[in-house]
Amino acid sequence: MPDNFLPSLVGSMSVGAAGNPTVAMVEAAFR
Repeated sequence: MPDNFLPSLVGSMSVGAAGNPTVAMVEAAFR
């Protein structure tokens, strides 16, 4: 599994949940 798999998955999810602060926090957790 590539290292960028989870951030990419979260990024694709954030497209459908635009403006959702929870998605932003989860994405930041992977950085």
